[in-house]
Amino acid sequence: MAQGYFTVTNPGSAPTITSFNGVTSVNRGSTLTITGTNLKASGAASNVHFTPWPGGGVTTVVSGTPDTEGNAVTLTVPAGLASGQYEISVEVNGVYGPAPDRLEVK
Repeated sequence: MAQGYFTVTNPGSAPTITSFNGVTSVNRGSTLTITGTNLKASGAASNVHFTPWPGGGVTTVVSGTPDTEGNAVTLTVPAGLASGQYEISVEVNGVYGPAPDRLEVK
């Protein structure tokens, strides 16, 4: 049992993904821009998680470069990803925001 006072902190607003800059598929090794809100980390990289769909599997994490407003993050799609569908989420300051749709990697 904990004794004394403790502080619970909010890690910030959750990132939201609204689109993959108008695309539904992307080639391995190409540049991808994800648009949304709260995509900029304070003092840390904005990480993009690629999880194979369906059934999950090994998630690949890539650091992305957010714009100054936090409304977009740009990254290079890993060349080593297998072709197929991926669920995408962005991690900002330890808080995750999933995409509304899956992305096909070719």
